[in-house]
Amino acid sequence: MSTATEILYAGTWQSEAESEKGSKTTEPIPVKLKRTDLSKIPVKNDYVKHATDLSEYNYSRLASILLKQDSIQKFNAEFSITWLRDTLSDFRSFRITKNTPSKEIDAINLFLEELQFSELMSFLDCQGSEYTSDVSVYIRDHVLSFSVFNSYECGGAHPDFGATGHTFNMETGLEMELTDFLFFGKTEDDYLKDDSYKLGSEIMGPNIVKVLEKIYPKEMKKPKDEEDACDYSTPDVWNYTAWYLTEDGLYLYPYFSRAARNCDGAAFSTIPYKMLIKYKNPAKTIPMKY
Repeated sequence: MSTATEILYAGTWQSEAESEKGSKTTEPIPVKLKRTDLSKIPVKNDYVKHATDLSEYNYSRLASILLKQDSIQKFNAEFSITWLRDTLSDFRSFRITKNTPSKEIDAINLFLEELQFSELMSFLDCQGSEYTSDVSVYIRDHVLSFSVFNSYECGGAHPDFGATGHTFNMETGLEMELTDFLFFGKTEDDYLKDDSYKLGSEIMGPNIVKVLEKIYPKEMKKPKDEEDACDYSTPDVWNYTAWYLTEDGLYLYPYFSRAARNCDGAAFSTIPYKMLIKYKNPAKTIPMKY
C-alpha cells in the first residue's frame, strides 16, 4: 500500500442550500486531496492485519475498529460461542470455540470474521441513514446454523430488510446446501452455473410448496383476495429462499416482490426435523440427529 502524500486533486468546494428566500450558494472553499499514509493508521483488529485484498479506502475505514468480548454462551460439552461487539456499529457477532483445537472450526471462524467486516462495510456505506443487523445462532450436534437479519434505509424511495442464513458442517468446516436437507432429485451440481435458475424454478420452489402444503394447509391456501393477502402457494417466492436451522426444524424464508415485501419471512414456514428425514440427500453426510 502506498505511503505517498502527493496531492491527488486540487480545486474548490461549494454547496447550495434552499431557504424561504430561495437558493443560496456558499463561497468557494479551497480543497486539496492527498493520499493517506496508511502506515500511520493503527490497526486494531486481525481482519485488517491479515487481509491481502483490501482497497486503501476500506483499509482506512476498518483499521481502527476494535472487537470487544460481549459474553460467552455454552451450547454443550464440546462447543461454546463468544459474542463480540465492534466499536463502530455496536453490532453483535460471534466466533466458535471447541474444547479441542480444530482446523475445521478455524476455517468457520475465518468465514465469520469476514462476514462481520462485510456487515461493517455495509453499515459504513449506509452511514447517516439506518442500518441494523441481528444474528441468531443454533448448534445441533456437529452442525452450526445461524441467521442474519438486516434492516436498512440508505436513501431511495423505500426502506428495505431481509434475512440470510448459513449452515456449516463442523466436522469438515464446509458450508452446507439446502439440497443436503431438502433433496428432490437435483442439486446445484446438476446445472451449469449460468443455468442454475432452473434449480429454483423447476425443482426447489414447486417441491417446497408441496411439502409446506402438507404441514400447513391453512397458511398455504391460495388467498381469495390476492391484492390484500400473502400468497405463499406461489412457487416463485420459494425459489431462492433463505434458510437456516432452529430448535424446531428447518426454517424457510420466502422472498416476495417489492409490492408485497410485507409478506417476506413467513412466521409458519418451518419443516420439523421428523419430516426432514425423508428428504435428506442420501449422498450427503449430515452430522446431527434428527
